[in-house]
Amino acid sequence: MNKVMALGAVAVIMILVVIGIIISTSQKEPEIIDTTQKEPEIIDTTQKEPEIIDTTQSSGPFQINKSVYKLGEKIFLTVDGLQTGEKGKVVFLRPLNGTHMTAYSTIPFDGELKNEFNQYVEPKLLQSMKTCSVEDIVGQWEVWFKGTNYESLKFVMSEEMILGEDGKFLPVC
Repeated sequence: MNKVMALGAVAVIMILVVIGIIISTSQKEPEIIDTTQKEPEIIDTTQKEPEIIDTTQSSGPFQINKSVYKLGEKIFLTVDGLQTGEKGKVVFLRPLNGTHMTAYSTIPFDGELKNEFNQYVEPKLLQSMKTCSVEDIVGQWEVWFKGTNYESLKFVMSEEMILGEDGKFLPVC
């Protein structure tokens, strides 16, 4: 029985030695890199995050949120700080041809009733508005503030369309 115990102890010791050798050979030493002899890494800076540019336009208390809109986007009008005596209409004018414009949407305002509000206009193809095709709504628009001395604001409706909106811009007339 002493022989069996001695052989068992020798077998356990040999197994532990083999496991130790396997573990020690599988672990690599950290690789030391000499960076003094290496070319500097060139980093591509053209793949930056898109820069958000604020193109908000203002005229007195009136403000629109962009200068260029894609088809399917809403034009947000913010009015903040109307004076009590200011009363009139915000008129959104769309291009009619190369020299003329026509009213697309009108929003009344009265500083006695409200001195601030938000409203949006969404250019669409509508037979009733005589906007039959995309060509009728793309181009330079203007926002007039009828009844005031505020300068008009201008923006462009581009031919570019936001994703998923292409079905809304098929000719209607």
